[in-house]
Amino acid sequence: MYLGACGEKKSPEASVQPTTGQYFDVVGFVQKQAALLEKEKPGAVKTVSENQEVTETKKITNLDWQEELETFRELDINKPAFRNAYASTRQPDPNTGNITITYRKKPGYDGTVQYLSVTTTSSGQVLEVKGLQESENILLRSRREMKLQCHTENGTVRVTSYTIKGFQKPIIFGALQYTIFTKIG
Repeated sequence: MYLGACGEKKSPEASVQPTTGQYFDVVGFVQKQAALLEKEKPGAVKTVSENQEVTETKKITNLDWQEELETFRELDINKPAFRNAYASTRQPDPNTGNITITYRKKPGYDGTVQYLSVTTTSSGQVLEVKGLQESENILLRSRREMKLQCHTENGTVRVTSYTIKGFQKPIIFGALQYTIFTKIG
């Protein structure tokens, strides 16, 4: 199994509105976060659970952050085939000033991403990216909930943790539920 993350400098690219495409630019955001992590080279503690039992916890250094975050690139809804496929809602938090924009797939559209939710500060710095990906074919049914959490320090947004909760049910084998949690730094 493998995992993913988030974090970047305060800039126009850090805002919830993408600079390219109709929806939030997950691919660009994740790519910038991976580059920042590659530069800073933080360690991480990963915990993997299968069928609700912890199977491994390990401190890891020298991670390939591009590979670690690859799963989160799969939440990309800016592909031309998804033009107008997602409806968005904007929810401000009156207590914190944070803003959450959620993109939900409209009925009748193809694609595995069911929703993408991005929470930012009022100034546009990304705090959290969440999404749900589901697919089903004749051989396998799968579901993955993914979440990147970030924190701002000295004007730079950095990933602090990420979680992938998944379910796989092959046609001829039993179901597998798994959780991968990574704490960075």
